[in-house]
Amino acid sequence: NIQESEPGQDLVGKKPSQFAIKSGTSMACPHVTGAAAFIKSIHHLWTPSMIKSALMTTAIIADNTGRVLTNSSADSANPHETGAGEISPVRALDPGLVFPTTSQDHLYFLCYCGYSAKHIRSMSSTAFKCPKVSSEKLISNINYPSISIGKLKKNHLRRVTRHVVNVGSSNA
Repeated sequence: NIQESEPGQDLVGKKPSQFAIKSGTSMACPHVTGAAAFIKSIHHLWTPSMIKSALMTTAIIADNTGRVLTNSSADSANPHETGAGEISPVRALDPGLVFPTTSQDHLYFLCYCGYSAKHIRSMSSTAFKCPKVSSEKLISNINYPSISIGKLKKNHLRRVTRHVVNVGSSNA
């Protein structure tokens, strides 16, 4: 029964002689990797981004006792502290819809982060070119399960677009 948030904070695990509490990505990474491998063993054709989407969209923002996740100060955690929430590998087997990302999505992200065209070509082995303007609008439209809008001004609207794939029943 895997019950932690990525990247992992105060995970309880069995040691050979006693229980211990460990924190950080070095504790969460093997659990999330195991969850991804479990999902891949059932859904052989799913891509890594589909598996990540399934884990994110089926995560819960309550702990295993049903209480809201808290931060290290015991206050209710905000979205930046919880991420998607506690992963639920069994729930992730049937997410209904997934948000698959593409290589182009990741290359756009590198453009937005300021990588040079030469650097991006060396990583991607493609002739990809960044758009002339790598704006917040571009980064907000990367096909990802969560939405982040940089520099959103109060009382201003911004439209974002997502593409989903139905991996559930026909009416999902």
